[in-house]
Amino acid sequence: MPRIYLPQELETFYLIPAIRREYTREMANLGLPQKEIANKLGITEAAVSQYISKKRATSVTFNPKITSEIRKSAKRIVSNSAPFLNEIKRICNLCIRETVLCKIHKKYENVPKGCR
Repeated sequence: MPRIYLPQELETFYLIPAIRREYTREMANLGLPQKEIANKLGITEAAVSQYISKKRATSVTFNPKITSEIRKSAKRIVSNSAPFLNEIKRICNLCIRETVLCKIHKKYENVPKGCR
């Protein structure tokens, strides 16, 4: 019997880590030290290191529209013009509108009616 994943589990286990991965990479590209990235994203330095080295959260890919929004958002977070929690909520909503969550559901064979 396959494991049933609730939407919250999919967001927590797959979507949010993938978004954090992209934020981490963007912030590193902007020259932010790993310790500052960890503080801004509320994660450990070890997680930052794993995101940068692509050893974590690699199963979700984003389309160019989402990647572009994450890039802009990372710049706002680095400059302290926007809090991370507001930005990650905005990006999660964009991912849902862009059907990223449906693609994750399809991968785990538990597709809600709204994704068909």
